[in-house]
Amino acid sequence: LQGEYWGWTCFFIGVAAVAFGSSYYHLEPNDARLVWDRLP
Repeated sequence: LQGEYWGWTCFFIGVAAVAFGSSYYHLEPNDARLVWDRLP
């Protein structure tokens, strides 16, 4: 079960990172911020 815990933890950290990057871009869309939407 230890491996499953770390798997889910990494998954949810990844989802949070994608949400943050996409939100940052969509607050004020421009070419410089597009990298943060596409990075993760």
